[in-house]
Amino acid sequence: MGAQERDLVLTNVAEAQLDSLASRVAVKMKKLKREHNPSRILVFDFTRDSQDKSSLLGALLADRFADMLKHNSDGMDVLDRDLLKNYLKKLQTNIEDLRTNSVYLQIAEDLGATDAIRADLSEDKDQQLKVSMQRLSGDPEFNDAAQFPLTKDLEEIFNKPASSNYRDPDTIPPEAGVILMGSKLIEGVESPHCTFCPGPRLTDAAKQAKFKSGTVIVSAVITTNGEVTSVYVVKGLPFGLTERAVKRIEDWKLKPALKDGQAVAVRVDIEFTFRLL
Repeated sequence: MGAQERDLVLTNVAEAQLDSLASRVAVKMKKLKREHNPSRILVFDFTRDSQDKSSLLGALLADRFADMLKHNSDGMDVLDRDLLKNYLKKLQTNIEDLRTNSVYLQIAEDLGATDAIRADLSEDKDQQLKVSMQRLSGDPEFNDAAQFPLTKDLEEIFNKPASSNYRDPDTIPPEAGVILMGSKLIEGVESPHCTFCPGPRLTDAAKQAKFKSGTVIVSAVITTNGEVTSVYVVKGLPFGLTERAVKRIEDWKLKPALKDGQAVAVRVDIEFTFRLL
């Protein structure tokens, strides 16, 4: 059983507090219910302290909360969280790559939701876990919270990141005659150097979502002719940014890697950082 699939065991107090929070959120959502367009709610992973820190506990609590909200949401549609998980897995993107409410909202809309909910998890000095809930979409936004003791078992998975959607570089098939460099330098091998390596620009979809920054990582072979081939995505981003990075790298020209003065083919990791200027 994978870490993300493990059972979440909550104390009676924690279960009651989380269920009470779901009940209160459901009541607030019902008051905002659209007459001709019922709410379709997407629950995002709960993140640790800030939106760029994932937590295994946060992912599991979000699963449990979504089920509780579904139980309390008469007349509303709570989307299955597998919809979000499969979306991020397909993109090879993790929840901490999203970072901002505007990005959450755009993804929720892309997945057919009308409302999005997320939460921050934080631990206080008395070892209480606080779940700070936030409705992201529409006017008005609202906040609510629950709090319960952070047991030793919960603390263990609170400090573990959620399972990653990035590609394991070891799964990339080896190729005869290609030296595996990855992101490291190899003694006796001179790394390839760019002669024509323009960077990709943000897509219109990323600009619309106010996507601030993020990195795509690809693994590619630089041939003895300085051409880019055999590209694999290691870490992706939403809004077509991964595809744009891959398309751009295929046009690159480089001086090949050298070993003992001779050109050699190497597999290297290449990072593309996107920023909203």
